[in-house]
Amino acid sequence: MEAFAAAGRVLMPAHSHRYYDYARTVRDVLRSGELGTVDLVRLSILGGWIWPDWRGWMLDPVRSGGHALHNGVHLLDLVTWWTGDTPESVYARGRRQTAAELGVHDYLEMTVSFGGGATAVCEMSRGHRPASLARRDVMVAGTGGILTLPWDGEAGTVTDEAGTALLPPGGADGFAAQIGAWADAVTGGPPAVTGADGLLAVAMGVAAERSIATGVPVRIADVLKEAP
Repeated sequence: MEAFAAAGRVLMPAHSHRYYDYARTVRDVLRSGELGTVDLVRLSILGGWIWPDWRGWMLDPVRSGGHALHNGVHLLDLVTWWTGDTPESVYARGRRQTAAELGVHDYLEMTVSFGGGATAVCEMSRGHRPASLARRDVMVAGTGGILTLPWDGEAGTVTDEAGTALLPPGGADGFAAQIGAWADAVTGGPPAVTGADGLLAVAMGVAAERSIATGVPVRIADVLKEAP
C-alpha cells in the first residue's frame, strides 16, 4: 500500500465476489436499511474438487498460505463489505474433507465477530460431493427482517449421465464486471476495492489460519500490528 501510494499508482485488489449480482443485491438491501441492524450473516459456498492435481500450489500451505487465504479470504472480504463494520476477531475450524494427507483444510468454517455486535459465519468447501454440484446459501438476519438467497435461486439444475449440475446463472459475469471496474480505476476513477480493503481481508485470512492451528479466536488488530 505504501509503495503504490508513494509511486502514485493504482492498487485495486481482485475480490471478484463483490461484482456478482447476488453480492450486490445483499449489499444494496443492507445499505437501504430495510433489515435494520444486522445481527447475523451466514454465507456458505460449497463445491467439489477444482484443483488440477495434488501438486497444485494451492494445496501447499507454504505457497498458498492455507485455504483461508486462497479461497476463504473472498468470503471474509464479502461479509465485511456487506456489513460495513469493523471485524474484530476470527474463530475458525478446518477439516481435510477429501483426504487426511492434504496439506490444507479443504473445508473451512470461519466465524467473524464485528465491532458493532454482528456475527458472520462463513463456510467454504472444496471437498463436497458430487463435485459437479456447487451450492451457495446466503442468510442475513437483522432487527427488521431476514434476507435469504437460496442455493438454487439463480439457476436451475440439470441431470444427465455425468451427474447433477447447476445451469449457468443468467446474471452478470462477475469477472467481466471486475475488469471493467479495474479499467475505470486505472483511467482516473476511484478503485472499487481499496488497498486497505485487501490488507484487512488478508489479515482476516491469517487470523483464520492461526485460529485453526490454536483452537482459539484471533484478534484482527493483533495480526495488523505485525505489518511492517
